[in-house]
Amino acid sequence: MMSVVLQNMGYTVIDVENGIRAVARIKKNHTAIKLIILDGVMPKMNGLEAYLKISVIGPISVVYS
Repeated sequence: MMSVVLQNMGYTVIDVENGIRAVARIKKNHTAIKLIILDGVMPKMNGLEAYLKISVIGPISVVYS
């Protein structure tokens, strides 16, 4: 639902199904990504683990819930 709302507001949204894919996508496109919203209970790598890996990549705003 959050993806739909953000897209309707004009944002480009990249959805991934787990924390491992989130980290991989961010490593590949970190200069174009301005905000990351993580779920605390993601499969394969939870939101906190993903956040810790993402935080060393570069300056990106992360919302963790």
